[in-house]
Amino acid sequence: MDIKSIIFAFLFSVSGIVCATDAHYTPERGSKERQAICDGARPYVIKKYTFPERLPQPILFKIERINVVRNYCSFTATPVFKDGSPVSTDYIEDIVFELCLKKTGNTWKVIWDLSGNDVPADDQFKQIWNDFPKDFPFTLLSEFWRNSFNRIK
Repeated sequence: MDIKSIIFAFLFSVSGIVCATDAHYTPERGSKERQAICDGARPYVIKKYTFPERLPQPILFKIERINVVRNYCSFTATPVFKDGSPVSTDYIEDIVFELCLKKTGNTWKVIWDLSGNDVPADDQFKQIWNDFPKDFPFTLLSEFWRNSFNRIK
């Protein structure tokens, strides 16, 4: 094997490792990582969307979609009480949460909130896209947000 072949083989194998680490994945149910993500989102949701003084029990998330790559995460979830019962609008706004999180150290924190109960108009999509963190992996977003951003870019 000549030196060019060795270099090519090395670069090919390294590029495969880099690409593989950028693939997004879904943390397993019950995993510490999934729990840490929810623990990072919960204070944000409680502060922004609930009447915390009225909550009769802790809230959890019923996750519809969760994707992670490196230290970024995007998830879609609805709130439920710890006992599994739905959370009524007496306690929380009636929306599906679409949150983007970033991990620093061992802590996940919401860095962008795409939640809402109305579909934004095109000018609102443009403003959201302009303000959206440019280092956040676009592929982590839900199909709705990817398609919406692609339409207005």
